[in-house]
Amino acid sequence: MLTSDTSVEVGHSILVDDGRLRLRVNRIAQSLVEAKVLNPGVLKDRKGVSFPDSTLAVDPITQKDREDLQFALQLGVDWVAMSFVQSADDIRNLRQLICGQAKIVAKIEKPIAVQNIDAILEEADAIMVARGDLGVECAWHELPAIQRRLVSSARDAGKSVIVATQMLESMITAPLPTRAETSDVANAVMQGVDAVMLSAESATGNYPVEAVAAMSSIILATEKSRSCKPQLIEEQLTEALDDSGSIANAAGILARLRGACCITTYTETGATALRVAKGRSPVPVLAVCPNRLVAGTLTLVWGVTPTVNSKHSEFESARQGQIPCSLGKNDLVKPKKPVVVTSGSKHGQIGGTDSLKIAYLKE
Repeated sequence: MLTSDTSVEVGHSILVDDGRLRLRVNRIAQSLVEAKVLNPGVLKDRKGVSFPDSTLAVDPITQKDREDLQFALQLGVDWVAMSFVQSADDIRNLRQLICGQAKIVAKIEKPIAVQNIDAILEEADAIMVARGDLGVECAWHELPAIQRRLVSSARDAGKSVIVATQMLESMITAPLPTRAETSDVANAVMQGVDAVMLSAESATGNYPVEAVAAMSSIILATEKSRSCKPQLIEEQLTEALDDSGSIANAAGILARLRGACCITTYTETGATALRVAKGRSPVPVLAVCPNRLVAGTLTLVWGVTPTVNSKHSEFESARQGQIPCSLGKNDLVKPKKPVVVTSGSKHGQIGGTDSLKIAYLKE
């Protein structure tokens, strides 16, 4: 049953079971829709129904969703993914329910979400290019261009982006990926995504371990071969929107020029690590976080290794040019190798990143 402000019209498409069954709306009578089946097939139970041409005026968060969300938050999840996002309001409504206990991934699965991507990126912490439903609701031949646009928009906004669905689909039943699948994963990596995601390959497939190993191998080989032409230093320093962004860009430049083993960011919320990662510096980022929640959310971010450390004395030591021994236990910190440190002037201050320092591991 549809409400009066739902935009289903005569001629709109209805897709069932990932598009295996296609229908066209012929008549709308009060709150009921009559549609003609366009291709023969078997309709099984528990299959999804989508309206690619319509904006559905329904609450995207059902009562069961609310119950499942509370259960997940009790378990301490770092991220919550929201399906079939249509607008920034959907993300705002979910954030009110989460109450700061987790970050939000907006799954981009509908054409209206692609149209509203800039507003959605302002509210979400990350997006997922969910190519299964997106490929059903959009023209399939336009999907590669849509993926590129979404990845580019997320990177420009400094938000994490995941590409998912059918990346190694053949490995559900085969021990090796096809060459086309290998190229698909590599293409996403070269676009600069933060993560690529397996679905049925590892959830229900016959070769879950092999699928994970294959994807990892493709990622490592592609990252190793990828060459990025650095921007002019002046451009990197001046294109940032604020002082913290300039510090983050400068950290990437300095680390590359000095041959630093890593960039260490002292970050209360994870924002500084995100700013540094946005520049896609070839130097890895060690994010020193005050708690597990911040550290957990940063595990998704490109090139970032989070660690939990809230000691004021070690913060001050790094600001004075000496990396504390506790951080030396991390493989990213190397003896006698420079470490570029970003921090604020005051320990624990949010949004106060204003300094850059070259430090070395304390002997």
